[in-house]
Amino acid sequence: MSSAAASSPVPGGFGLRRALVRNRGALIAAAVLAILLFVVDWISAGPLTYFDVSFLSSGGATSALAAIGQTIVILSGGFDLSAGAVISLVNAVLASSMDPMAPGASILLWTTVGIGVGMAVGAFNGFFIAVLRMQPIVVTLSTMFILQGVTLLVMDKPGGFVSPDLGTFYLGDAIAGWLPMPLVVIGVVLLAWFWLKGTRFGTALYALGSDPESAASVGINVVLVRFAVYVIAGGCYGLAGVFISAQTGSGDPLVGNPLLLSMFAAVVVGGTRLGGGQGGPVGSVFGAFILMIVVNILLVLNVSAYYATIAEGTILVLAALAGSISHASVLAVQLRAARARLAAWRAGILPSQLERVDRRLKIAEPAHAQRSPASPRPAFHLRNAETLRYALPAYVCLLL
Repeated sequence: MSSAAASSPVPGGFGLRRALVRNRGALIAAAVLAILLFVVDWISAGPLTYFDVSFLSSGGATSALAAIGQTIVILSGGFDLSAGAVISLVNAVLASSMDPMAPGASILLWTTVGIGVGMAVGAFNGFFIAVLRMQPIVVTLSTMFILQGVTLLVMDKPGGFVSPDLGTFYLGDAIAGWLPMPLVVIGVVLLAWFWLKGTRFGTALYALGSDPESAASVGINVVLVRFAVYVIAGGCYGLAGVFISAQTGSGDPLVGNPLLLSMFAAVVVGGTRLGGGQGGPVGSVFGAFILMIVVNILLVLNVSAYYATIAEGTILVLAALAGSISHASVLAVQLRAARARLAAWRAGILPSQLERVDRRLKIAEPAHAQRSPASPRPAFHLRNAETLRYALPAYVCLLL
């Protein structure tokens, strides 16, 4: 009894360390966000107020919601390039179909419509990726172009009208003066994720991202899990489209295109590993707000808004580089190899520094072999048969 009690803190401490390691990316992102909020408070004319917090929360909510869906896809080992196009489509559908004089009860209806549109697109992606086993980057890239065309058919130029009730609901206060509604929306989505993560589906999701073959060998329905992942992610994109519609109050067929880079950057900054199996949406939410605050800081410092995408791309590269710094990473292996090569060069034992003596046994060729004439070179169409097989039909079609 006493020995069991004495040993009980060890597993608890070990579990705590595992939890800290597993959520290291989210913790680092939260610390960076706190530092950036301190910087904003320092460079601003006055201290941060509730209005500033509400403004920041509404500004980063769209990217945060989209990043949650992208994170779930990446955790499964997938990739989704159609997220921005889904947001644009939902925005165009709402702006062209909503009745501006409809009562407030239509908020639930049009939120459901937006999420449903996103889930339908996710089901389309999931069918080709999970059932037909096509490459995610090919399917989602094709879906992105298809959706861009469909969006332009729905709304060929900016316009339309979104009911102001939608903006009042999503951009208002859940608790007046204390809690902005955008944070509540994000919190509800994260609570749904925590519930989902604790189910068998959540376990299968991480197993699928870590090793699909092993996940299939232990009985996980890989097709069903992968299909559900894209449907859930599509719902998150649809909710992001509803939120940006509430922000803008109108429609724009290209409104979601700039969000694609920022959501991927948010996922990487939040500590989710590209390739799957490690990370989570919480860090991605922090990453989305980090990117938004960085852009706002640039604007406060009178830096042109054109540098925003440069900053986001730079942060994405630096975050990916920082995430690859580990003992077993490719970067660490290359650095160790370079250090070993430098030490060998200093010691003068590199192969290029040693005297090259060919000690292989020389075997004289037969006299008739030396006098044999050179074999004729194959014809052009024989030497390049494989290239012509693929290139010639393309040139024929081009000429036609």
